[in-house]
Amino acid sequence: MSKARKPRLSRGFVVLRSLIGAAPRPVFFLVLQRHRLLFFPASRRRRRRRDSAERENRSLTVCSPPSLQQIASDGLKGRIFECSLADLQQDEDQAFRKMLLKCEDVQGTNVLTQFAGMDFTTDKLRSLVRKWFSLIETFVDVKTTDQYTLRVFCIGFTKRRMDQTKRTCYAQSGQIRQIRKKMNDIIRREISSCDLKESVLKFIPEVIGKEIEKVCAGIYPLQNVYIRKVKILKRPKFDVTKLMEVHGDYSGEDAGAKVDRPKDLIEKVEKRDEVVGA
Repeated sequence: MSKARKPRLSRGFVVLRSLIGAAPRPVFFLVLQRHRLLFFPASRRRRRRRDSAERENRSLTVCSPPSLQQIASDGLKGRIFECSLADLQQDEDQAFRKMLLKCEDVQGTNVLTQFAGMDFTTDKLRSLVRKWFSLIETFVDVKTTDQYTLRVFCIGFTKRRMDQTKRTCYAQSGQIRQIRKKMNDIIRREISSCDLKESVLKFIPEVIGKEIEKVCAGIYPLQNVYIRKVKILKRPKFDVTKLMEVHGDYSGEDAGAKVDRPKDLIEKVEKRDEVVGA
Protein backbone atom coordinates (compact mmCIF):
# COMPACT_ATOMS: atom_id res chain seq x y z
CA MET A 1 0.00 0.00 0.00
CA SER A 2 1.49 3.36 -1.03
CA LYS A 3 2.14 5.97 1.60
CA ALA A 4 0.19 9.23 1.50
CA ARG A 5 2.32 12.10 0.26
CA LYS A 6 2.80 15.02 2.57
CA PRO A 7 1.49 18.37 1.30
CA ARG A 8 4.26 20.43 -0.24
CA LEU A 9 4.93 23.70 1.58
CA SER A 10 5.43 26.91 -0.32
CA ARG A 11 8.82 28.56 -0.35
CA GLY A 12 7.59 31.52 1.67
CA PHE A 13 6.19 29.18 4.33
CA VAL A 14 9.54 27.36 4.61
CA VAL A 15 11.43 30.66 4.94
CA LEU A 16 9.06 31.81 7.67
CA ARG A 17 9.43 28.55 9.56
CA SER A 18 13.23 28.76 9.35
CA LEU A 19 13.18 32.36 10.55
CA ILE A 20 10.90 31.62 13.49
CA GLY A 21 12.89 28.62 14.72
CA ALA A 22 11.85 27.63 18.22
CA ALA A 23 9.40 30.49 18.69
CA PRO A 24 6.29 29.90 20.86
CA ARG A 25 3.11 28.74 19.20
CA PRO A 26 1.15 32.08 19.46
CA VAL A 27 3.97 33.96 17.70
CA PHE A 28 4.07 31.38 14.94
CA PHE A 29 0.31 31.65 14.51
CA LEU A 30 0.45 35.44 14.17
CA VAL A 31 3.29 35.31 11.66
CA LEU A 32 1.52 32.59 9.71
CA GLN A 33 -1.63 34.66 9.53
CA ARG A 34 0.37 37.63 8.26
CA HIS A 35 2.07 35.38 5.70
CA ARG A 36 -1.29 34.17 4.43
CA LEU A 37 -2.68 37.66 4.19
CA LEU A 38 0.40 38.82 2.33
CA PHE A 39 0.52 36.07 -0.28
CA PHE A 40 -3.20 35.54 -0.93
CA PRO A 41 -4.50 37.22 -4.08
CA ALA A 42 -6.50 40.40 -3.71
CA SER A 43 -9.69 38.72 -4.95
CA ARG A 44 -9.74 36.43 -1.91
CA ARG A 45 -9.26 39.11 0.71
CA ARG A 46 -12.19 40.55 2.53
CA ARG A 47 -12.59 44.22 1.86
CA ARG A 48 -14.60 46.05 4.46
CA ARG A 49 -16.09 49.32 3.39
CA ARG A 50 -17.93 51.60 5.74
CA ASP A 51 -21.06 53.18 4.42
CA SER A 52 -20.84 56.96 4.27
CA ALA A 53 -24.25 57.21 5.93
CA GLU A 54 -22.92 55.44 9.03
CA ARG A 55 -20.02 57.85 9.47
CA GLU A 56 -20.34 60.42 12.20
CA ASN A 57 -18.81 63.84 11.90
CA ARG A 58 -16.81 63.44 15.11
CA SER A 59 -13.62 61.82 16.35
CA LEU A 60 -11.91 60.98 19.63
CA THR A 61 -8.35 61.70 20.73
CA VAL A 62 -6.49 60.19 23.66
CA CYS A 63 -5.34 62.46 26.47
CA SER A 64 -3.47 61.76 29.70
CA PRO A 65 -5.60 62.11 32.86
CA PRO A 66 -5.15 65.31 34.86
CA SER A 67 -2.81 65.37 37.86
CA LEU A 68 -1.82 67.87 40.52
CA GLN A 69 0.94 69.34 38.39
CA GLN A 70 -0.65 69.11 34.92
CA ILE A 71 -4.02 69.97 33.40
CA ALA A 72 -5.48 67.57 30.84
CA SER A 73 -6.22 70.33 28.32
CA ASP A 74 -2.55 71.37 28.26
CA GLY A 75 -1.65 67.98 26.81
CA LEU A 76 -4.04 68.56 23.91
CA LYS A 77 -3.07 72.10 22.95
CA GLY A 78 -0.61 72.18 20.09
CA ARG A 79 -1.49 68.77 18.66
CA ILE A 80 -1.70 68.43 14.87
CA PHE A 81 -4.54 66.29 13.52
CA GLU A 82 -4.36 64.93 9.97
CA CYS A 83 -7.67 64.11 8.35
CA SER A 84 -9.11 63.74 4.89
CA LEU A 85 -11.25 66.50 3.43
CA ALA A 86 -13.72 63.82 2.31
CA ASP A 87 -14.46 63.01 5.96
CA LEU A 88 -14.85 66.66 6.89
CA GLN A 89 -17.20 67.60 4.03
CA GLN A 90 -18.77 64.16 3.37
CA ASP A 91 -17.58 64.38 -0.23
CA GLU A 92 -15.63 61.44 -1.66
CA ASP A 93 -14.38 63.55 -4.58
CA GLN A 94 -12.10 65.41 -2.13
CA ALA A 95 -10.50 62.26 -0.69
CA PHE A 96 -7.08 63.15 -2.15
CA ARG A 97 -6.70 66.24 0.05
CA LYS A 98 -5.16 65.88 3.50
CA MET A 99 -5.94 68.70 5.92
CA LEU A 100 -3.81 69.48 8.96
CA LEU A 101 -5.66 70.98 11.93
CA LYS A 102 -3.92 72.33 15.04
CA CYS A 103 -5.58 72.27 18.46
CA GLU A 104 -5.72 75.85 19.76
CA ASP A 105 -8.17 75.65 22.66
CA VAL A 106 -10.22 73.11 24.64
CA GLN A 107 -13.73 73.81 25.90
CA GLY A 108 -15.12 70.94 27.93
CA THR A 109 -14.94 67.84 25.76
CA ASN A 110 -14.69 69.87 22.53
CA VAL A 111 -11.42 70.76 20.81
CA LEU A 112 -11.25 73.97 18.78
CA THR A 113 -8.82 73.64 15.87
CA GLN A 114 -7.25 75.98 13.33
CA PHE A 115 -5.93 75.36 9.83
CA ALA A 116 -2.29 74.19 9.98
CA GLY A 117 -1.55 73.03 6.42
CA MET A 118 -2.70 71.03 3.42
CA ASP A 119 -1.20 68.30 1.27
CA PHE A 120 -2.08 65.83 -1.49
CA THR A 121 -2.05 62.07 -1.13
CA THR A 122 0.77 60.20 -2.83
CA ASP A 123 -1.50 58.23 -5.16
CA LYS A 124 -3.09 61.44 -6.47
CA LEU A 125 0.29 62.98 -7.31
CA ARG A 126 1.48 59.79 -9.00
CA SER A 127 -1.68 59.61 -11.10
CA LEU A 128 -1.15 63.15 -12.42
CA VAL A 129 2.38 62.58 -13.72
CA ARG A 130 2.38 61.17 -17.27
CA LYS A 131 4.92 60.89 -20.04
CA TRP A 132 5.00 63.19 -23.07
CA PHE A 133 3.83 66.14 -20.96
CA SER A 134 5.88 68.82 -19.19
CA LEU A 135 5.56 69.16 -15.41
CA ILE A 136 5.78 72.70 -14.03
CA GLU A 137 6.20 73.34 -10.30
CA THR A 138 6.75 76.42 -8.19
CA PHE A 139 6.39 77.69 -4.63
CA VAL A 140 6.05 81.15 -3.14
CA ASP A 141 5.96 82.65 0.38
CA VAL A 142 2.96 84.93 0.97
CA LYS A 143 1.69 86.83 4.02
CA THR A 144 -2.06 87.08 4.60
CA THR A 145 -3.88 90.09 6.02
CA ASP A 146 -4.03 88.48 9.49
CA GLN A 147 -0.20 88.09 9.54
CA TYR A 148 0.05 84.38 8.64
CA THR A 149 3.07 83.54 6.46
CA LEU A 150 2.22 80.71 4.06
CA ARG A 151 4.42 78.72 1.70
CA VAL A 152 2.22 77.67 -1.22
CA PHE A 153 3.28 74.94 -3.66
CA CYS A 154 1.69 74.83 -7.11
CA ILE A 155 1.84 72.12 -9.77
CA GLY A 156 0.65 72.05 -13.37
CA PHE A 157 1.00 70.08 -16.61
CA THR A 158 1.01 70.99 -20.25
CA LYS A 159 -1.93 70.14 -22.48
CA ARG A 160 -2.46 69.24 -26.13
CA ARG A 161 -3.62 72.03 -28.37
CA MET A 162 -6.70 71.79 -30.54
CA ASP A 163 -6.16 69.64 -33.67
CA GLN A 164 -2.64 68.69 -32.56
CA THR A 165 -1.14 65.69 -34.32
CA LYS A 166 2.20 65.67 -32.51
CA ARG A 167 2.40 63.08 -29.75
CA THR A 168 4.50 65.05 -27.25
CA CYS A 169 3.54 68.28 -25.50
CA TYR A 170 6.85 69.58 -24.17
CA ALA A 171 7.07 73.28 -23.34
CA GLN A 172 10.28 75.18 -23.96
CA SER A 173 12.39 76.39 -21.03
CA GLY A 174 11.52 80.03 -21.76
CA GLN A 175 7.80 79.22 -21.73
CA ILE A 176 8.19 77.32 -18.44
CA ARG A 177 9.86 80.37 -16.85
CA GLN A 178 7.03 82.63 -18.04
CA ILE A 179 4.38 80.23 -16.70
CA ARG A 180 6.18 79.94 -13.37
CA LYS A 181 6.31 83.73 -13.07
CA LYS A 182 2.57 83.97 -13.80
CA MET A 183 1.89 81.33 -11.14
CA ASN A 184 3.82 83.29 -8.51
CA ASP A 185 2.10 86.57 -9.38
CA ILE A 186 -1.41 85.07 -9.23
CA ILE A 187 -0.76 83.27 -5.93
CA ARG A 188 0.60 86.46 -4.33
CA ARG A 189 -2.31 88.52 -5.59
CA GLU A 190 -5.01 86.09 -4.45
CA ILE A 191 -3.65 85.29 -0.98
CA SER A 192 -2.11 88.60 0.12
CA SER A 193 -5.51 90.31 -0.21
CA CYS A 194 -7.41 88.01 2.19
CA ASP A 195 -7.08 86.35 5.58
CA LEU A 196 -6.35 82.70 6.38
CA LYS A 197 -9.99 81.61 6.39
CA GLU A 198 -10.68 83.08 2.95
CA SER A 199 -7.42 81.61 1.63
CA VAL A 200 -8.48 78.09 2.64
CA LEU A 201 -11.81 78.64 0.88
CA LYS A 202 -9.83 79.41 -2.28
CA PHE A 203 -7.60 76.33 -1.96
CA ILE A 204 -10.43 73.79 -1.78
CA PRO A 205 -12.42 74.61 -4.98
CA GLU A 206 -9.18 75.37 -6.90
CA VAL A 207 -10.04 78.98 -7.68
CA ILE A 208 -6.34 79.82 -8.04
CA GLY A 209 -5.64 76.82 -10.30
CA LYS A 210 -8.43 77.76 -12.70
CA GLU A 211 -7.18 81.34 -12.84
CA ILE A 212 -3.66 80.14 -13.69
CA GLU A 213 -4.99 77.96 -16.51
CA LYS A 214 -6.93 80.90 -17.93
CA VAL A 215 -4.02 83.37 -17.79
CA CYS A 216 -1.34 80.96 -19.08
CA ALA A 217 -3.39 79.71 -22.05
CA GLY A 218 -1.67 82.26 -24.32
CA ILE A 219 1.80 80.97 -23.36
CA TYR A 220 1.07 77.23 -23.40
CA PRO A 221 -2.19 75.35 -22.64
CA LEU A 222 -2.21 73.87 -19.13
CA GLN A 223 -4.23 71.21 -17.36
CA ASN A 224 -4.45 69.74 -13.84
CA VAL A 225 -3.20 72.90 -12.13
CA TYR A 226 -3.49 72.47 -8.35
CA ILE A 227 -2.32 74.04 -5.12
CA ARG A 228 -0.83 70.76 -4.01
CA LYS A 229 0.67 71.79 -0.66
CA VAL A 230 0.44 74.61 1.89
CA LYS A 231 2.74 75.17 4.87
CA ILE A 232 2.41 77.73 7.66
CA LEU A 233 5.84 79.24 8.30
CA LYS A 234 4.87 81.94 10.81
CA ARG A 235 1.68 82.58 12.75
CA PRO A 236 0.64 85.60 14.85
CA LYS A 237 0.20 85.56 18.60
CA PHE A 238 -2.72 83.40 19.71
CA ASP A 239 -5.97 85.34 20.18
CA VAL A 240 -9.08 83.64 21.58
CA THR A 241 -11.49 86.18 20.07
CA LYS A 242 -10.20 85.55 16.53
CA LEU A 243 -10.48 81.79 17.08
CA MET A 244 -14.10 82.19 18.17
CA GLU A 245 -14.79 84.29 15.07
CA VAL A 246 -13.55 81.41 12.91
CA HIS A 247 -15.78 78.88 14.68
CA GLY A 248 -18.76 81.24 14.81
CA ASP A 249 -21.20 81.35 17.72
CA TYR A 250 -19.85 78.21 19.32
CA SER A 251 -21.28 76.80 22.53
CA GLY A 252 -19.97 73.68 24.17
CA GLU A 253 -23.42 72.44 25.25
CA ASP A 254 -26.39 71.63 23.07
CA ALA A 255 -29.39 73.59 24.34
CA GLY A 256 -31.89 71.44 22.45
CA ALA A 257 -35.25 72.45 20.99
CA LYS A 258 -38.66 73.00 22.50
CA VAL A 259 -41.07 70.05 22.19
CA ASP A 260 -44.82 70.62 21.93
CA ARG A 261 -46.86 68.40 24.21
CA PRO A 262 -50.24 67.07 23.05
CA LYS A 263 -53.35 68.58 24.64
CA ASP A 264 -54.70 65.29 26.01
CA LEU A 265 -51.46 64.75 27.94
CA ILE A 266 -51.69 68.23 29.44
CA GLU A 267 -55.28 67.55 30.57
CA LYS A 268 -54.26 64.26 32.21
CA VAL A 269 -51.47 65.99 34.12
CA GLU A 270 -53.83 68.75 35.32
CA LYS A 271 -56.40 66.19 36.52
CA ARG A 272 -53.68 64.27 38.37
CA ASP A 273 -52.52 67.46 40.09
CA GLU A 274 -56.11 68.22 41.16
CA VAL A 275 -56.52 64.75 42.68
CA VAL A 276 -53.23 65.01 44.53
CA GLY A 277 -54.15 68.50 45.83
CA ALA A 278 -57.56 67.30 47.10
